[in-house]
Amino acid sequence: MTALRQQMIEEMRRRGLVKGTQGVYLRAVSELAGYYGQSPDKLTREELRQYAVHLREECQQAPETIRVKLQGIKFLFDHTLKREWPLQEPDGSKQKKPAASPLRQRMMEDMRLRYLSEGTQEAYLRAVSELAGYYGKSPDRITSEELRQYFLYLRDERHLSRSTITVKLCGIKYLFEHTLKREWVIYDHIRPQKASKQPIVLSPGEVLAILKQVKKPEYQACLNTIYACGLRISEGANLQVSQIDSARMQLHIQSSKGNKDRRVPLPEQILLQLRQFWLTHRHPRFLFPQRRSGGIALDASQAVSRRSIGAAFQAALKASPVRKAATVHTLRHSWATHLLEAGVHLRLVQAWLGHSSPRTTAQYTHITQQASHSAIEQLNELMAALS
Repeated sequence: MTALRQQMIEEMRRRGLVKGTQGVYLRAVSELAGYYGQSPDKLTREELRQYAVHLREECQQAPETIRVKLQGIKFLFDHTLKREWPLQEPDGSKQKKPAASPLRQRMMEDMRLRYLSEGTQEAYLRAVSELAGYYGKSPDRITSEELRQYFLYLRDERHLSRSTITVKLCGIKYLFEHTLKREWVIYDHIRPQKASKQPIVLSPGEVLAILKQVKKPEYQACLNTIYACGLRISEGANLQVSQIDSARMQLHIQSSKGNKDRRVPLPEQILLQLRQFWLTHRHPRFLFPQRRSGGIALDASQAVSRRSIGAAFQAALKASPVRKAATVHTLRHSWATHLLEAGVHLRLVQAWLGHSSPRTTAQYTHITQQASHSAIEQLNELMAALS
């Protein structure tokens, strides 16, 4: 732990900040340090100002989240460093994008050359930024022992899940192996053992009970499509008009996880719902374009955020009688299970899910129940109830 980080922790404790607030403030400072690859006490006033602009204008986060992050950074400067906080509200003029460090830029280029998905790139960059922020220095100057201590911190102090630590581990490993061209010597010693857990699965009735509680039409159409076609949340959010093949009643999922394409069946009721919703905005590209304060924008350059879809699902789950710890991805697990229950061949479900190995799909065979109707009939009946 760096001296500056320890000093900030002691100052927060002295002022009686609760542990939750302390953790949020420390993460905010770590992200700042990681973005520039150096300790925050070495950043210039201009770098701090531009970082604040970056949070407000480029990060797809709630205004309250950004406000709390800036409060954490301000605490560091006001109470720990005893320095004047240089942040001012940005004026109406065009602000220059803060320059990423050369190492960060090179890692971004390496990931693009390997065609990593945008979500993977974001997760890997965030993992490296948090590591750099924790030690207050560029990650290329971090030793193997410091890496070992960092992963102990993630496990023992932050109590992160195995899957979360694995993602961070993969991001940092990518930096060392592909960008820094350095041997990764501690991977086998710190990688968490894979947990053997069955996915949470909802019954068709539970799916219906949750989706019926989704209020806004764009979220309702998106979540219905995610379930009815077994999509990942990113695939549903970024769905484009050109991906609908109404002649074959299919969705063409392109460049998904693993840079793979696949086609999945499209139930009639979902096609009708998508058409009806598209007529409300007529965006030339996205089926679910980003919403602005005045409503859905025809000129929106981005699709609806995954965060907002997840929030809509959680609100619907809370309003429903279902008490399982479900997420949007649970809809995909449930879809696969319902198809196998309906007697659809495992290999066909594997192809629709986009799994490389049938062993991945076979996990659902342990949680299926016998069903008598065909898969498409069951999906059409359920979608009819949603319409």
